[in-house]
Amino acid sequence: LAMARTAAITAALALLSGVLLVQWLPSLPPRWCLGLLLSGALLLAWRWPRWRWLACVLFGIVWAAWHGATAMEARLPRALEGQDIAVTGSVIGLPQAGSDASRFMLRVERATLDGHPIALHGRVTVSSYPDASTLQPCTRWQLLLRLKRPRGLLNPGVADSERSALERGIVAAGYVRDDPGNTLMAGPHWCVDGVRDAITRGIAARVRDPHDAALLQA
Repeated sequence: LAMARTAAITAALALLSGVLLVQWLPSLPPRWCLGLLLSGALLLAWRWPRWRWLACVLFGIVWAAWHGATAMEARLPRALEGQDIAVTGSVIGLPQAGSDASRFMLRVERATLDGHPIALHGRVTVSSYPDASTLQPCTRWQLLLRLKRPRGLLNPGVADSERSALERGIVAAGYVRDDPGNTLMAGPHWCVDGVRDAITRGIAARVRDPHDAALLQA
C-alpha cells in the first residue's frame, strides 16, 4: 500500500511538472511535436517502467499544450473580425444592465455569414444598446452580431482580460447590430441561471438600499 501511494504521488507530481513546463514556453508546440511526445511517453511507460515518471511529465506537457492549442484555435478567426455574423444561441449567466448598454453572455449554437455556416462555437460576450429588458437568462435568440477576438491591455499590474477570456471559454466579444432578423426563439423553460435571476430580482425589490442589495445579490 505504501509503495502504491508513493507511486501515485510521484506520477501526480510528474504530471503537474509537465503541465507547469508548458506555462513557461514562449509559444505552444505544433501538433506534430505533441504527437512525437505522446509516442515517446507511451513507449517509456510500456518498455521502461523505471522511466514512467518521465512518461508522466510528457503526458502533462501533451495534455496542457493540446488544451491550450484547442482553446486558442476556438477563438473567432481574424478574417471574420468586423463582419456582421448571424448567431443563434442561449443567454447564460445574468445579464448586466448599465446606463450605456446591457451586457450578457451568449452560448453559440450556430453561426452564419451571408447565409453560409461558419465554425464558431463557445461563448461570446455581447453588448446590446437598445432596451434589453427581454434579455433574460435561459432565453434563446437569433441576433446579428459584429464581433472581434478577445483582447486586453498588457500594462503591468492590471487584469489580463484576454487571459481571463481564454480561461472562461470566451471566443469573441462584440455588440448587437440593428436588424429585423433579431428575434426571440423558443427555448428551455427552466435553468439554474433563471433561478439565480429570480432571486436577484427578489432581493432588488425588497431591499431599498442599492448597495445593500448588491451585497446580498453577490
